[in-house]
Amino acid sequence: MCEQTRINGAAIILAGGEGTRLVGGEYPKALMRLVITPVIEILTDKLLRRDPRLHIYVVTREKWRHDFDRWLEHYERRLKRRKLLGEVGAGPIKLVFEETTLNAALLPVCAGTLPAIYLTLEYLRAASEIAEDDLWYVFNADNYLDDDLDGFFHESENWLRDPCCFCVNAAWRLADYRDAWRFGVIIHERDDPRIVELIEKPAHPTAEHDLVSTGCYALRNDAETRRSLHEFLLRECESRKLNATAAASAIDDCANATVDIAAFISEQMRSGCTARYTELKGAWFDVGTPSAFVAALEHYIARNIDVIRTVGDLEGRTHGSGASRHHPLVVARPYNLAFSDTTLTISFRRNDPMATGRQLGQNASWMDQIASLLASPGGARGELVSSIEEALGAVGEGELPMYLSGGLLFVDTNDARDGLSASKSRIPLQRRDFGACVDPDRLTMPAGFLDSLSLTECCYFEMQEELVCYGDMHGHRVLFYLFRPYCRGLSKQEFLERVLDKDLPIPGIDPLSLRKAKTNPEAMRRLIEEIAVTEYDLSGHEGQPNIWEIVIKLDDREMDRGWFFVTLDQQTQTLECRKIAWANLSGVSHNKRRHTAELYGRLAGIADGDGHGRLPVVFGADSLIHYRQRMDGLSREKLIDHIFSGPDDLLGILCSGEAGSGRFNRFDFPIPIVTTTPCVGDMLRFLGRIFRP
Repeated sequence: MCEQTRINGAAIILAGGEGTRLVGGEYPKALMRLVITPVIEILTDKLLRRDPRLHIYVVTREKWRHDFDRWLEHYERRLKRRKLLGEVGAGPIKLVFEETTLNAALLPVCAGTLPAIYLTLEYLRAASEIAEDDLWYVFNADNYLDDDLDGFFHESENWLRDPCCFCVNAAWRLADYRDAWRFGVIIHERDDPRIVELIEKPAHPTAEHDLVSTGCYALRNDAETRRSLHEFLLRECESRKLNATAAASAIDDCANATVDIAAFISEQMRSGCTARYTELKGAWFDVGTPSAFVAALEHYIARNIDVIRTVGDLEGRTHGSGASRHHPLVVARPYNLAFSDTTLTISFRRNDPMATGRQLGQNASWMDQIASLLASPGGARGELVSSIEEALGAVGEGELPMYLSGGLLFVDTNDARDGLSASKSRIPLQRRDFGACVDPDRLTMPAGFLDSLSLTECCYFEMQEELVCYGDMHGHRVLFYLFRPYCRGLSKQEFLERVLDKDLPIPGIDPLSLRKAKTNPEAMRRLIEEIAVTEYDLSGHEGQPNIWEIVIKLDDREMDRGWFFVTLDQQTQTLECRKIAWANLSGVSHNKRRHTAELYGRLAGIADGDGHGRLPVVFGADSLIHYRQRMDGLSREKLIDHIFSGPDDLLGILCSGEAGSGRFNRFDFPIPIVTTTPCVGDMLRFLGRIFRP
């Protein structure tokens, strides 16, 4: 945050707009998103960066209470992570609801921005939340401002020391005056910031109409201003037959008439008071129309999300279509990494280079050191951190990169009533075909390279795309199961589009049915069921080997934080970050048959999301746990003897399938040994800690 003097006063943000032209009045305009950021947050961020102590009052409608409560809860959490807020729930932003918080009896049936402002000021004054002679600032929540507002605050504080000046209006100069018909125009004296006249949406704009009001104002909280406001509102109500005595006879047209702050400013100027303007820099958009919203979105992406060129898409919206596409990948280099005893922070800069492919090379010494740190128990980490950080600091930026990968160990609880049961739970994995580019014939799990700055999102989206073909063949239903809540940003239609883009052969579902479902809600409903996913809390194992809290940062902004099971695959130079989650997939099936030889009871297949020819394999959790325990106790010589002796009871596979198709064609057979990727092998050792017998 820049060093600035404290803002004396309070900010009132008008956020009651219904977005009729944007979303048909079904959602507040202020919470419409530019990429991933609600419009109102662009404004509140600017205000709090200048003064985190500034009191901000968001005035909205009672019918939007739930939406704004949810927004503020999540926003305060983000402010806390950015050190702009101490405790969630005690922040500088307060919600004010016109129908319930404010005393509407002071101005019965009077609607518009000015009554909302006046009643909010009376509410603040009664609660002693604004001092006499402080300034109050008014902003429209649906404005997208490129300016940092420093000039606006500075000029307002200077000019409002003059008793004759009662208002400062933030203005913006149009590139083409012919667009002025859509705005409130400021007429001013030549080379003088004094406002001469305000004209609302001139029908025939001329060259002198190139300066428009942005809906940002500053005024004093003194007795004279409050008196003028109250008297003006009473006169307006009287003239429109909206005062208390005429409310009963007011017709609908009059009752719906609104009073705008610009009308009050115009009257005050006619009575001899002075209003001034300060011109904002950069872009400004009133995002009340679809065209303006799209223009604001394009500008916001171009100016603020240039990291898209580094990580593909900040929201993970584009995961590619087809094997021929190369996706931008996030790569960590030594200068990106910072360690503490339990936290690994990975920082990126907006101008970081982009990797578009994987060039396997010789292992670098610093990767060996990181591997030893990641696998060390808590007591040993502190001893390693300083030496490893020194080694990382000595490595040049052009040295070998380390790719980031997120994935999920997924467990089907199989109707177990009390959660994870080793005897009942089933774990689907994949075995890389011998044609795979790396680690052939090893057990792996759904995982993908990070193409957005959220490892958590990467974990669940990759699982969603690579394990999509669960279904009930006996009930003649093959279904996609859409994970909730972790894929809540993914609609059913978007999910089907991504499946179609990858051109995957889906067991039991023909491509024509998929294409039909995209535009047929009923067909889509029959193909997709949503299931609730529970994530295992790895933070309870803090300090144990491989358990780390990962923090992803972009410049100084924290993008993601979570607990992961972390290993380093030195063959692929990949930092593997995994979560553990479970869902009762069997519980949503309509099949009541229990015999695993009958297509795993109800499992139709596993999609090969990346097209690497991987074979689907399903294990019982107890088999995997016992297998890992026995293998860890074998020496190399005993392991060789064991392989040749071929016992048939070491590891039981419930079912396995064909590479690429996802279909299961082998059931209930033993295998003496399996090989795993480093991450899967380490996680198999960990499984015994989380499953009950």
